[in-house]
Amino acid sequence: MPAYCHTTIGELLETDDDQIVGCLVNGYRADRFAQLQTAQTDSWYSQLAILRSAFNSAQPLVADLYHWHLLFEYTIPRCGKRADLVLLAGGALAVGEFKIGADSFDAADIRQTIGYCLDLQDFHEQSRELPIFPFLIASQAPDSRTSGVCMASSSGIQPTAKTNASRLAHTLKELSETTAYKSRCIDPYVWENSRYFPTPTIIEAAQTLYGEHDVRDILHSHADEANLARTAVAIEKAIHDAQENRKRIICFITGVPGSGKTLAGLNIAHNPALKEDSLTYFTSGNGPLVKVLSEALVRDELRKGTMTRQQAEQKVSAFIRNIHGYIRTYIDQRPDEDPPDRVIIFDEAQRAWDAKQNMRKWKRDRSEPSLILEALSRAEGWRVLVALIGSGQEIHDGEAGLPEWGRVLVEERTDWEVRISPELATGEQHAGNLPLFSEKPQGLAVLNESDLHLSVSRRAYKAEKVSEWVALVLDGDEVAAQAIYQEIHEYPIALTRSLDCAKRWLRERTLGGRRCGLIASSGARRLRAHGVDVTCELPVAEWFLNPPEDVRSSSFLELPATEFAVQGLELDWSCVCWGADFRWGSGDWSYHRFRGTRWENVSGSRLDRRRFILNKYRVLLTRARQGMVIWVPEGDPEDPTRPPAHYDSTAAYLAGCGCTSID
Repeated sequence: MPAYCHTTIGELLETDDDQIVGCLVNGYRADRFAQLQTAQTDSWYSQLAILRSAFNSAQPLVADLYHWHLLFEYTIPRCGKRADLVLLAGGALAVGEFKIGADSFDAADIRQTIGYCLDLQDFHEQSRELPIFPFLIASQAPDSRTSGVCMASSSGIQPTAKTNASRLAHTLKELSETTAYKSRCIDPYVWENSRYFPTPTIIEAAQTLYGEHDVRDILHSHADEANLARTAVAIEKAIHDAQENRKRIICFITGVPGSGKTLAGLNIAHNPALKEDSLTYFTSGNGPLVKVLSEALVRDELRKGTMTRQQAEQKVSAFIRNIHGYIRTYIDQRPDEDPPDRVIIFDEAQRAWDAKQNMRKWKRDRSEPSLILEALSRAEGWRVLVALIGSGQEIHDGEAGLPEWGRVLVEERTDWEVRISPELATGEQHAGNLPLFSEKPQGLAVLNESDLHLSVSRRAYKAEKVSEWVALVLDGDEVAAQAIYQEIHEYPIALTRSLDCAKRWLRERTLGGRRCGLIASSGARRLRAHGVDVTCELPVAEWFLNPPEDVRSSSFLELPATEFAVQGLELDWSCVCWGADFRWGSGDWSYHRFRGTRWENVSGSRLDRRRFILNKYRVLLTRARQGMVIWVPEGDPEDPTRPPAHYDSTAAYLAGCGCTSID
């Protein structure tokens, strides 16, 4: 239901409060099937009292006030919440949030109200071209200097009107005097039934699935839904085939950066048809991703007030786990025990460790792909491993990548059936992916499944071609990159030589509950001279989850996150802090690392390390959902580790690729 109750002001003034609250109670119970708290019904009665008083006072001042439409508890699907009130008045769309008993205008409440407006503007079809007026009603707050409605914003989201119970009538009168109100007329029923295409963050998607909702409710377009749905069907068919024919099957899901591979994995893991008897297990070797998602879900549980943190953590641990813990359990601690899980979803599988890294870390003489398949192959009967592969996202020495999975399957596990997309059979060279097999494997069943590839980026929901632009930039194709950039109309990519300018640009655009942050390559060691220290320890859960006024928050724009912290996660707006480890010059990229007091070239015999550096920047350039600013320092001629020559050619190249200078 879009709203629990839809009425006009005239109808509301002629209807008993009990009837209105009864309608809201019925909507709540149908939506949540939960026990309604007395505090909520008390709040509704208080809201109605405030509205009745304001409407009666405003009626002599606004001629057609009785015809305005009110939608109470209007759903905002992307974040699983509801706006207290949506007001459709002539051509004006207003979103109201009540804070009954509040005596001040809290910053978090303002963000919440603006966040609802942003979601409507970005994802609600009938609201995309409308100016939207947020208003916050703190019932006991003193009069505010910004209590009125104005049209000072060009973004579509107007400045928040902060009002109290006694000033609300004045706010409504000012709304009726705006240009928006007089210039058009919104059809309230068309508006209420408009299509809504939200794109959730991976954190929001995990919270939705954890709450046992259907992920299709939070997808942003029919194409996005169809893409993920086809992939889910392909995996379901593989699982049923494995069950019926007692097979062991490994499916590789690939996709462009931001295409929803992790979302696809979470959706498969929590498919109700596959959850019986703890059938599925979602895991990842990406420590920061596991930590952030787990903490977000724990905080969700704690907000409900029904369990302790320890209880919440235990419950969440059954939802998402770390692959290293799985290997430790079934290889080191219980080497003779059969893992109970029949289906494992392994996110970021391209980052599984090779034998050399495994020996260095855990004294194991085999790679993680080899050990995982060994554990799954112990028991009789069927097994399915779903490996989610990030295109060109191996970013660290010791990450085995796709070729190691191919080697293990050919040399050790020929009893497994392999299902891959055509893209994985040949390699996605433009995205940095190597093929799974160096040559056609003998004695191994390999099936091509086109639905195992996600071809549309859903992270940058305003410009699906951003990942293609990034690939061209990293390929050194300036002309083609500039041509693609001309097609990216709603996704700004700015370029500056000033960090202060970059921060101002981010702060001007990061509204409501949206997040921004500084991100940089772990090899960009000399950004420390500008206060951007990539070696400092990052409290990753707080960085992604805490409010912007918290110094640990990404939006505070103080602590940078490296590719290791942000891979698999995302921001709404990012500042990519470009380091001297990856430089453009003489028509190609050069690769460097900082050792001691000077830069060293990474070339020739270190091809893998060069690929890691390039992939680091692929990760950084594909983290933002709404837009990014790239900061390339000016350098310092007095500092031999930061000469301007290390940066100038890179800045010029990026400008040639289409980036808009904001200096």
